Amino acid sequence: MTPEDDPGWPRGLSIFVVLVPGGMQWYMRRHRKGDGLFLLRQLVLSFSMALVLIGIVLIPMQLPGHGVFPWLPILAAIGVLCTGLNHAVERPLDCSTDEKLVGSYRTRFFLRIAFAETVALFGFVFAFIGAARWIYYLGAAFSLIRFWTVAAPTRSALARDQETLNAAGCSRLLVAALRGPTGRDP
Repeated sequence: MTPEDDPGWPRGLSIFVVLVPGGMQWYMRRHRKGDGLFLLRQLVLSFSMALVLIGIVLIPMQLPGHGVFPWLPILAAIGVLCTGLNHAVERPLDCSTDEKLVGSYRTRFFLRIAFAETVALFGFVFAFIGAARWIYYLGAAFSLIRFWTVAAPTRSALARDQETLNAAGCSRLLVAALRGPTGRDP
C-alpha cells in the first residue's frame, strides 16, 4: 500500500479497543503506527461510541423529565448556532507545505467534532435539569449525523477536499499527507 492509498476504516475488534483506557495508543503502536488518517477515523468512531454509551447509561436513570418547553427550542437554537459558528470559523486548507496541510486538516476536523458534539452535551445537561430524557437522544442524533456527514474523513469527503485543493492550484495529495511522515502522532 502506498501513502496515496486510502487505508479504509477500522474493522472488527479494533473498533472497540478505544473503550479500554490506553487501548487506542496500544493499537496504533502495534498495528497502524504513523497512519494519521487511520487515527482520525478511529477518533470519529470513538466519539460516536461515546455518545451512544452515554445514551445507554441514561436508560435506567430516574430523571425528573417534565416537558418539551423551553428545552427543545433552546436545543434547536444551539444546533443552528453551532452549525453557523462552524462555518464562520472554518478556514480553507493550507497547501503551502505537507505539514501545514495536515495541521489545517486536523484543526478543521477537531473544530467540526467540537461544534457537533456541543449539541449532544447540551442535550445531556438539559436531561438532568428538567427536560425529558429523550432530549439527549435528539441532541446525540444531531451530533452523530454531523460527525458522519461533516467531520468524518470518508473517502468521498477526502475526494471533495482533494478536488478543492486541485482547483486552487495545489498539487499536494491530501491522503498521502495525512498518512505520511507529517501525519504521525497527532
